[in-house]
Amino acid sequence: LDGILHCAGLLRDNFMYRKSAAELRQVLAPKVAGTIHLDAATAHLYLDFLLLFSSAAGAWGSAGQADYAAANGFLDVFAEQRNAKLQSGARRGRTFAINWPLWAGGGMRMEAAAQRMMRQNTGMSALPDALGLQACARIMASNEARMMLMHGDLERIRPLLATSANDAPAAAPMPAVPATTFAAAAALRGRIEQLLLQAVAAMMKFALEDIDTDAQLSDYGFDSISFTEFASQLNQHYHLELTPTVFFEHPTIAEMAAWLSSEHGAAFAATVPLEHAAQAQPVA
Repeated sequence: LDGILHCAGLLRDNFMYRKSAAELRQVLAPKVAGTIHLDAATAHLYLDFLLLFSSAAGAWGSAGQADYAAANGFLDVFAEQRNAKLQSGARRGRTFAINWPLWAGGGMRMEAAAQRMMRQNTGMSALPDALGLQACARIMASNEARMMLMHGDLERIRPLLATSANDAPAAAPMPAVPATTFAAAAALRGRIEQLLLQAVAAMMKFALEDIDTDAQLSDYGFDSISFTEFASQLNQHYHLELTPTVFFEHPTIAEMAAWLSSEHGAAFAATVPLEHAAQAQPVA
């Protein structure tokens, strides 16, 4: 046995507060327990390498995937700690953790709508398999314990790497909407709430009367993939730049409508005049 490639991983996308202990164990098991057992079982071997397939989620985090991000963060630290054991001879063969992006042909797939949003918002695109293999060889030829790889538009990706979540500039405020544009703030919120209600019903195949605006969107089957599709629909229809994380911050139709009316009221007012709100068509 010359080397080991540890590529295992599992996703159970959900809000963190809704995750069960069983789901957490399932997601952590392949990367945490699996790595520990694999290392222990091969500690006596003269390996050339141990290559751990980590993820960019381990470095940046990922909404709806807190456990997956933590599992990959474990791999990153484990690679450094195992390399420290080379000096004493407790382990043989260098350890590498690569924070991979989405692979074009990988086992973990992303819906087409999610890939479009990723390109639109970050400039990143799926990594072609051939380039991924070339990058893997170059990383293993280095002396770095861990490295993150991105693929796409370099000029748009570079600011993401240079700016942390703590010092990122605040988003520019939306232009103030004249009071005469709307009958009242309550009317605007009610109109947006109705539009969201219709859009959710159309996308998730529910009757309007079966949807509660104060219920969690996840109760109607939304997950990270469908949130991405929903955000894409709203962006296209109302010329917004929403990301799926907004639904984790405002998880009900009522909360989402209140936030949209406050932050993006002008976009909705320009698209659907107030007097036509009752006849508004669903987004989907």
